[in-house]
Amino acid sequence: MGEVFQLEPGKLIFELYDYFIPVFLVMLLLNIVWLWYFVKKKRIHFPARSSVNILFEEIGASGRSHKSLLTRLGVAKNVLQVTLTDKELWITAPFPFLWIAYYYDGVHRIPIHAVKEATKNHKRVFVKFQRKDGGPGQFELRLKRPDEFLGLLNKLNAS
Repeated sequence: MGEVFQLEPGKLIFELYDYFIPVFLVMLLLNIVWLWYFVKKKRIHFPARSSVNILFEEIGASGRSHKSLLTRLGVAKNVLQVTLTDKELWITAPFPFLWIAYYYDGVHRIPIHAVKEATKNHKRVFVKFQRKDGGPGQFELRLKRPDEFLGLLNKLNAS
């Protein structure tokens, strides 16, 4: 028959522990390099805040993209910054969450003319827009002041 594996007390744990930290650090480093490359490749540049006319801003909003099943399952909770200028809608996140937001399609710079529809369901605002590549996009936002946001967005879209 086969050999019976005999475990010496504490031996296996120490052998795995010797490999755990280096393997963990290598995986962490690879993830950081990959995220850095991903963000650099997909980076969206926003103009200086002093050079635009900000009509609405909310820090600490929640939301998610409806681009794919993965982005629908993920939610940015109380970390998004939603800014409405007279020409664009910006959805972004602060630094440590910015990498994750890029990965889950949570960073957008949408021209007002690309916004096709904005509707409200309780405190949720659904913004349908046309992406730069011509495809449809939808983003769901949870705002503290959804009525003010919708009123300004619809007013800008009408003009």
